[in-house]
Amino acid sequence: MKRALVLILALIPCLFYAQFAVSDSIFSPSSPAEDTATRYYDLLQKLLDQELDSYQLRGTYSSDTYKLKSAIRYANLRINGSFSLKDGDTRENASLSYRNSKSWLREFRLINYGVDFARGLMIGSSGYSNELMRFNNPGDAAYYYLSGLAVELESRNLKADLFISRQDRRSLNAPTGRLSRTKNNGLYSLREEIGGIGLSYETRHLKLASLYYHQDYISDGADDSLPAMDALSLASDWQKGRHQLALEAALIGDGNAQKLLWRVKDRKYDHSFQLSRGDRYQRPAYAALPHQLSGSTNGLEWSQDLDLVLSRMFTASVAYQSYIPGSHLELDKALSVYKLGIAYRDSLNTVRLLLRSLDRAILTAADSSYVSTKPRHQRISLELSREINANLDAAVYFRYQLEERSVYENNASYWSARIKWHNDLMSVQGALQSWQTTRELLIGETSFSFGEITLEPVNSDRLRFTLSADYKIKKLKLGLGATYSFFDQKLVSIYVNLSGS
Repeated sequence: MKRALVLILALIPCLFYAQFAVSDSIFSPSSPAEDTATRYYDLLQKLLDQELDSYQLRGTYSSDTYKLKSAIRYANLRINGSFSLKDGDTRENASLSYRNSKSWLREFRLINYGVDFARGLMIGSSGYSNELMRFNNPGDAAYYYLSGLAVELESRNLKADLFISRQDRRSLNAPTGRLSRTKNNGLYSLREEIGGIGLSYETRHLKLASLYYHQDYISDGADDSLPAMDALSLASDWQKGRHQLALEAALIGDGNAQKLLWRVKDRKYDHSFQLSRGDRYQRPAYAALPHQLSGSTNGLEWSQDLDLVLSRMFTASVAYQSYIPGSHLELDKALSVYKLGIAYRDSLNTVRLLLRSLDRAILTAADSSYVSTKPRHQRISLELSREINANLDAAVYFRYQLEERSVYENNASYWSARIKWHNDLMSVQGALQSWQTTRELLIGETSFSFGEITLEPVNSDRLRFTLSADYKIKKLKLGLGATYSFFDQKLVSIYVNLSGS
């Protein structure tokens, strides 16, 4: 049922074309032949504008995986769908939502959806939002999201949120703890039942919220069922002037966890202090990790971040983050990360330099091959960009990771360069990527490149070329892009995107 709905959502733009292409109100057969191209663009624009407020249809191919994503908004109604296919194995997510800020029934959602509460100790992501509790669209079809009904009611300063989810999930191993969110074809099947009730109160400077959460997994064999979970989370967010103070505290059985943020922001500086703590904390199915440096749900982590405006052209950033394990985790040790950055910017040029130092154990938790590297790693990255003229700009990015002292060829390096031409109607961008690493390399620190991407281990330099283009006519925007590997001599990814509003 869900798979069929996703495919229908993806084909909606085509259905609109079939319905209205013969309508005299939007198609003029008497237009001159030389205006054929313009007529087709106008036709497509009218088809979409006549019924939709915004729309997006995106298809991608990468790593032998085909993905299709669609998003449609009509008045207060939103429809989202995603579909993926790899080696004959299909995955899908779909969402139907209604949102009206002027009604007491502010929002409801059907099928798949996500929930964010405070800093994510109970459910959601660890980032901050203007709302302590909110519903959102499902993401990649390869991952599980809640499946059922979500409702939000609002009256003046009071808000109530209710969500109920029930779905069958599969596991590769016998269930003994928290299940992976990645969809798979495991032999073990469980029925997942999750529900929650949230209440919140908001004024101009203060927000208060609470969430009661229930989670249960039931399998075919009673001995394989996971214990049911009942939990409570309390959150607050106070903002006034330059100061912000936010807190979340979660209680789950005999365990508990807390997150704290104190931020002071001025015209010349932005300072934040963050603290997270866990004690016998059992992480719920869709909750974020309490700590950033460790996958453990126990222990204490704190960080300080300071951004300074040194002058009209120079800015600097300093950050320190430390994790201290719980007393009952004696095999673990304290972990830390240091960051130092400086940036220069004028009307045409931007230069950013970032230095980082981090403990090896932070990486070995995700990749055991780092065990043989030196105890502490250093990383340096440099980004340069320049606006050549009003329609042309270019940028380069370089990163080097010092991981081995004796075998320097095992140290990871990465560089990319891009040039972009653009005007009011279209843009064309070409980019080169090259890297050498004996382990997985995660790139996500540069503001201009390719987002957060993971590059596979290689023994020699790799070189890729990416070409992308966007073309806009009125409210319609078409995007195309492809990446070619010179080493493998083949296309490694391609995408097509159609959007408008």
